[in-house]
Amino acid sequence: MTDLLDTDLRNIDGPEIAGWPAVPPRLVARLDESVAASRLTVIGAPAGTGKAALVSCWLAGSGAEPIAWIDVASVGGPAGVPDALRRSPAADVPLGGGMRVVVLDDLPAGPPAELDDMLRALLAETAADVRLIVLGNRRPSFDLHGLGLAGGTLPITAAELALAEDEIADLLARSGVDAEPGTVRRVAEVSAGWAGGVRLAVRELRCAGSTQAALSETERTIADQLDAAVLRRLTAEALRLLTATSMVAAVTPELADAVLGDGHPGDPGPHEPSLTGGTAAATMASIDDTRGFVERSADGSLRCHPLLRRLLARRLAADPERARQAARRAARFCAARDDHDAALEILVQARDWAGAGHQLIETLAVPRLIATGHHPLLDRPDVADGIGAAEPLVLAAVALGRSWPETALRAIEIAEREPHRSHATVAERVSLALLKTVAARSRASVGSGIRHARQVLELLPALTVSQRDRAPELVPLVQSHLGAFALWSGAPERSAAAFQRGARGFGSRSAAVTGPAWPIAAADCLGQLAFVEAIAGELTTATRHASDVLTARPADGVERGVVHAQLATVWTHAARGELAQAVQRFESVSVRMSGLADGELHPGRAAALGLVGARLAAVTGDSRLSAHLGRLFRSAAGAGFFGDQLRLARAEAELDAGQPTRAIQLLADAPRVSAEIRALRCRAWLLLGDLSAAGTALRVRPGEPAALLTQLQLELLEARLAHATGDWDLRTALVERALRTAAREQLRTPLRWAKDWLHTVVASDRVLMNRYGSFVASIGTGSVGATSDAEPATRQAGSAAAPATPLTRREADILARLGTMSTNEEIAAQLYLSTNTIKTHLKSLYRKLDVARRSDAVRRGRALGLC
Repeated sequence: MTDLLDTDLRNIDGPEIAGWPAVPPRLVARLDESVAASRLTVIGAPAGTGKAALVSCWLAGSGAEPIAWIDVASVGGPAGVPDALRRSPAADVPLGGGMRVVVLDDLPAGPPAELDDMLRALLAETAADVRLIVLGNRRPSFDLHGLGLAGGTLPITAAELALAEDEIADLLARSGVDAEPGTVRRVAEVSAGWAGGVRLAVRELRCAGSTQAALSETERTIADQLDAAVLRRLTAEALRLLTATSMVAAVTPELADAVLGDGHPGDPGPHEPSLTGGTAAATMASIDDTRGFVERSADGSLRCHPLLRRLLARRLAADPERARQAARRAARFCAARDDHDAALEILVQARDWAGAGHQLIETLAVPRLIATGHHPLLDRPDVADGIGAAEPLVLAAVALGRSWPETALRAIEIAEREPHRSHATVAERVSLALLKTVAARSRASVGSGIRHARQVLELLPALTVSQRDRAPELVPLVQSHLGAFALWSGAPERSAAAFQRGARGFGSRSAAVTGPAWPIAAADCLGQLAFVEAIAGELTTATRHASDVLTARPADGVERGVVHAQLATVWTHAARGELAQAVQRFESVSVRMSGLADGELHPGRAAALGLVGARLAAVTGDSRLSAHLGRLFRSAAGAGFFGDQLRLARAEAELDAGQPTRAIQLLADAPRVSAEIRALRCRAWLLLGDLSAAGTALRVRPGEPAALLTQLQLELLEARLAHATGDWDLRTALVERALRTAAREQLRTPLRWAKDWLHTVVASDRVLMNRYGSFVASIGTGSVGATSDAEPATRQAGSAAAPATPLTRREADILARLGTMSTNEEIAAQLYLSTNTIKTHLKSLYRKLDVARRSDAVRRGRALGLC
């Protein structure tokens, strides 16, 4: 059989193939670019890559005129090239106007001095417009600076000559072979894009009875030729070095010494002397005649062609124990230099699943797996199965990241029973504690979760700087869970503080720096923070934080941070009386959540969705919303914060229905009396006409925390009691304070119970009327956000003439916010619109109100009761 490593692809024996060799246009264009840009073009690539075919094809189509094509070996080496050029028949013949070219074929890589002398003579004896094209199995070692060519060459490498799948498909089709995608992929895999291998595959596919048989024969032939032409020419030491390091793309002398050194099991026996003490460098320097399949870099490292690496790796795999030890030594070497990805790839390639699992743990991959549920290597089923079976901590992390809590719990139990865990590293202890934290959250086990989360924080200082840098998502992950546990415990202030710590830097740090997991973990914290803020009545900050999450993350996804940001927005719309938007967004979120399997429906998300749905159903009286809640409540945590909030929602619904006695009975079962419960009890007693009991319920307890919304309610209730006792000054001061907060946050719905009384109080005070009259008029009307964009806004009051053309709902929204002195950017953030869209609505608004400035629009809007 013809040896492809000794034969020009233009002249291979065997069945004729029309148009062979077919050089891809990409390569012809690349050579044309190089020759046009520089006087010297070097094509260094292994034998059989089609170098000569490329130049022949380019010469045939470029119009260039060859002066000489010199086979360097046939003229006695580089020293004989100048004389060969002088003897060339075309050397003294006047040529046409085309580019003139000298091709030096099969030029050796050295010695450097001889190559430089040859090139210097050629440059001196040829005109400046003559182009030199050098072909060799390796890139020659020219002193380009000394020759005045520094920066003036465009080398063409073996990687550029490798054929891509689309080019292979074209060659197959032109050769009469069925270019089915699966066949093309297999040819690309077997040949590694090497033109000689593709040529062999074409020949076998045309002759063999099946694709599998043809490509198996191709693979065997390539291996035989590489063995005969490359491996058998190496010394025993060189062959052993290349074999032992075949799992690494770039082999340095230091790596070779580490892999082949003494002191580890699997070292060579008496027939194979060890390369230690730096002797690997000498062995590597001796590797020369490899037909270009071993490339030497300027730093002394070696790179084997993918086909040769594959052959060497198979030789190594014939001794599994030696292969495992070599892979672990190479991985340790890479890990010691912080190249952990290379270390992991080496272990996976060697199918050392236990070593790969250990590498993942030591590089703190567990937080990333929990946050994303994915790792590039673990997306391969064979790798995921192998590592998962060998390292249960990795299996548990993947399971939690993909919402398989039962699988995760079993894996954690297995890991804890393993004997070697008694000597666990810091990374193992951190990973195990984090897994237990996340598992506790999935079971709503607050005490256990807090204990394990604190253990993670205590271990953080013991991690190396490199480990912490590789897992920036670890801190926001822990803070997310600590915040959730604090919330379930009924401590929203501590919860918000934890979420703030975890969200620090969100929006200002690039995912290219932090990796894919940190944005998810930080968004989780920020989304939950927005949710807590919305419930507390801090609607402005809640809107800003929710908008940040929904802008940076997929807004239609089911990430925990995204879901909480969406629910914070629903709550905000509802609190501001924008009920149509609230219902629409809630139904969208609940539909996406209902598509999750039971294991994927996290208790925290289910409880949050159930709470928002219950609140929205109470506000709107829409019984359809209840249909979404049955399945959610079964998964939700019924105790703690969410249980308290559901009890408050039910009690408030009873008060709104005029049933204060039932509300008092509901609140009597509360495990603890909070400021919110005191406020609702006070409202109930006021409805019953018992001022004494109302005053007792409202009595402030020193140091008792109260959210902004609760504090506003307490101020209004205290104002009601002051009104009943005739303390007008106190009443007015408290109302002014409460309305200032409510108007700033646009809180309307929570004040519906006091609307009539507030209208009376505000109407009796000119200052209050001027400042808050329009805001009080908008409470409970349902007009803000209750109509569609096409429907006119109906809030009109006073004697001023209404606009000739009614305002749309969106224009009324914007006008209402103008009255709070909000900027265009703030209004855009609140309404989830762009600033340019706000400006467009303002132009239409000014036209309809017949004004030219914001202040005039606000003044006319107030006169009309629109803001």
